[in-house]
Amino acid sequence: MSELQISTQSPAHDLTPNLTQELAEQIAHELTHGEQIPIAFLVRDQTIYFSRAEMRAHTPYSPVVHLIQGIYDLDPLNAFRFVRKRIYTTARLTPMCLGMVKVAAQRVSELSRPRDHQLKFHFDLREIIPRKMLPSALTQLFLNQSPIRFQSVPEAMNHARALTHQVSQAEQRYESDRPIAALLLSRDLKLLEFAVNTNARNRTLHAEVNLIQTYYARTGSAVPSDSFIISTRKPCRMCAGMIWHCAEDIQNLNIIYDEEDTGPNARSTILNAESYDRKRFVSAPHLISLQPEKRLTESVAKARSPLDLISVI
Repeated sequence: MSELQISTQSPAHDLTPNLTQELAEQIAHELTHGEQIPIAFLVRDQTIYFSRAEMRAHTPYSPVVHLIQGIYDLDPLNAFRFVRKRIYTTARLTPMCLGMVKVAAQRVSELSRPRDHQLKFHFDLREIIPRKMLPSALTQLFLNQSPIRFQSVPEAMNHARALTHQVSQAEQRYESDRPIAALLLSRDLKLLEFAVNTNARNRTLHAEVNLIQTYYARTGSAVPSDSFIISTRKPCRMCAGMIWHCAEDIQNLNIIYDEEDTGPNARSTILNAESYDRKRFVSAPHLISLQPEKRLTESVAKARSPLDLISVI
């Protein structure tokens, strides 16, 4: 752990839970040192926790994502208390970043640019190192088998339902992962990746987040155009934001889910046409009205390809 000291003639500032805008900009100025790599940080217990990362299109990472996931990895039992502090970032907020904040943290502010306000203070620094996404034992088993290709969307959904029985359960409900699974399929229904929910100790690790981050770690690729994401539960705001951000072409991606999620975080996401999140991030009318997410119904179940799905919208 290192200490950063800012020496000026200005009065010292205590690192209170609620930073002033000027103090946040000063911290960002000292952390970036004039570099262009975006950062995200929060302040707790006289320590600045921060992360840095390049912002790249269609990738499941950002400074905000690294910070939140890294803090949960660092201290699972106390992480939620940490990330309830306001997060500041010099990166442009995306649906992925905002979704993760709303589901697994609380508040975030975008700093237009770091500034030197000549403020003086002393604090400890702790850099959050990006987490390494390692394939699970289930994924390793899948990778060692011959490719799986489903005959229909319902067959794929049945496979996803079966995977939910592999989700670990504990005696206490709050210590258990949720029984949710997700699949990534190619245009011809070949299984590209799968994942289950592992969020008992890390609130960010929903099935869809695991799915996209594992696929990216293994292939270095965005979610392919004309592919399917099959989920046993309607994606929440965090998962929807990651799907939207990481899709190679959101207009040619099909998200099919089985069960509704009646919770507030899934009620109206960026995957839903005309939603608040959609209008916040896009302005083109054809994108505002786009509906890539569909529940598994009889008509959707009969679809065999993205082209077939177009006719049932």
